[in-house]
Amino acid sequence: MLIRHILFVIFITIIYSPVLQADSQRATFLPQPDILIIHSYHLQFPWTRLLNDKLLSNLEPLLPGEQIHVEFMDERRYSDNPQVRAELLRLYDLKYAEQPPDVVVVSDDAALNLVLNAELPWLKNTPLVFLGINVPQGHDLSRHPQHTGVLEGMAIEENIEFIRTLLPATREILLIADRSGLGALMGNEARQLIRSQRFHDIKLSVYDDFTFTELEQFLSNMPANSAVLFLAIHNDRNGEYFSYAKHLPVLSAKTPVPIFGMWGDLMMGQGSAGGMMHNASSQAEMAAQIVRKILSGVPAADIPVLPKTRFTPQLDERQRLRFNIPLSNLPSGTELHFRPQSFLAAHAVLIGVSLSIIVFLSLIILVLSLNIRRRQHAEQQWQSLRLTLEQRVSQRTNTLNRQNQQLTELSQQLALQANTDVLTGISNRRHGDIQLHKAMENALQQRTPLSLALIDVDYFKRINDQYGHERGDQILIELTDLLTKHIRPQDLLVRWGGEEFMLLLNNCTPEQAAVLCERLRQQARTIRISADNTLSISIGISSSTNADNTAQLLRQADQNLYAAKAGGRDRVISADN
Repeated sequence: MLIRHILFVIFITIIYSPVLQADSQRATFLPQPDILIIHSYHLQFPWTRLLNDKLLSNLEPLLPGEQIHVEFMDERRYSDNPQVRAELLRLYDLKYAEQPPDVVVVSDDAALNLVLNAELPWLKNTPLVFLGINVPQGHDLSRHPQHTGVLEGMAIEENIEFIRTLLPATREILLIADRSGLGALMGNEARQLIRSQRFHDIKLSVYDDFTFTELEQFLSNMPANSAVLFLAIHNDRNGEYFSYAKHLPVLSAKTPVPIFGMWGDLMMGQGSAGGMMHNASSQAEMAAQIVRKILSGVPAADIPVLPKTRFTPQLDERQRLRFNIPLSNLPSGTELHFRPQSFLAAHAVLIGVSLSIIVFLSLIILVLSLNIRRRQHAEQQWQSLRLTLEQRVSQRTNTLNRQNQQLTELSQQLALQANTDVLTGISNRRHGDIQLHKAMENALQQRTPLSLALIDVDYFKRINDQYGHERGDQILIELTDLLTKHIRPQDLLVRWGGEEFMLLLNNCTPEQAAVLCERLRQQARTIRISADNTLSISIGISSSTNADNTAQLLRQADQNLYAAKAGGRDRVISADN
């Protein structure tokens, strides 16, 4: 009986130990702390997405997800706009001043610079953990005494040595950067390296003033025995956003020499030959460990800053073959990516199945030899099994073909939908926002009137709830077709949100806009929701004659739309009425 009780206690302990362990971890930090994570870039940036996912996966076991607050500065798009940073600080102060976080985590240089230069008392008094910092000397860390973190560092020299090891005949290396924050810092570091004559036997030059078209042409004319090293690119001279997934494969295909870099998660597999690279996951794990120490009571100032993340030699096997890089030139420990699988590895499942079938057949033969009376039955079983396997293989092949076709169609759709709303086929918000800024700038320069209308479907949630989302989508499509039919050729209709549209009216006075929008409102009444109900829309109008920038233009239109809603819906409200 005693042994039975002991075994029962051991069983219960094993079953509930993970739960008790998780509870004890969280109990260590009671009351629950708050953590604020500020990323320099948007979540759409793969590097930031990897950092954010790894940070959350390490922090969420310690405290509830609602205690972790995440902000994105989107610095790659607004790298040269101090007004955006000022507005972000105002927003953060509004959100967190009354209940400051217990730890602030920042990723990359822009977010660190924002915090160090902020004059917000709660932000200066909160322990600061940074990661992904490339140029620490560009930051005055003394402005925040409670700081620690992980320095990402740079590996410009290491990459030049890596290139020389792989390609000893190299006589010229072109270093690519832009003139935004990080790109400018890395470009300056590269120029200092050039002035130091550290690599006097190789011509090193920095190229940082270009459009993407110019960059493509420049790289396509690179001479033999040269190479390209990417430092950091956010935008070109025209402000166009650089996407490693979109632009790098094109550049690689048109460049007759290999392209190297240090951003493993972004560049590997996109046409880069490789380089001395690091990844986001390791940095996030190190930063999360530092946060754990701070939440456990260790002062941030007592935790030493980790001086540099780990850079490792990595190479794309496809690019190695393309540029005839001998395997004997690879440094020790080089990670080779995208190596073709051997026959055994590529067909391991098929070989395993084949061996299993052979063994199975051998057993069948053995059984048949011992029991001739059951031979016919065994043969029937084998035939049934063979047919079943063939059917499964055929079904799997058909499934894979369908999935490949779906992936191809999806890829084509994504290429078309970069600036297009999937449901309605008109411009999406991203494209509309770009056109709005261009139209506002043109209106201010040429002193021509620009009107903007925000159109909202009345009671759209009720339509979805009562008639279903499919009918709601059909209503949006019908409304889009109707509005497109009744606006001018120079006007632009944009799907701004779920049931909200933006109408950009170039060279249109407020009075003309009011007349046009009233006609649109009346036309919308011709759309039938059901046999007994017709559609109605509310419209808010603003004009550049009363606004200095797009933000004011949108705010006025939004206020007028709100007034139209508050006034009973199914009406047009402009600044004049």
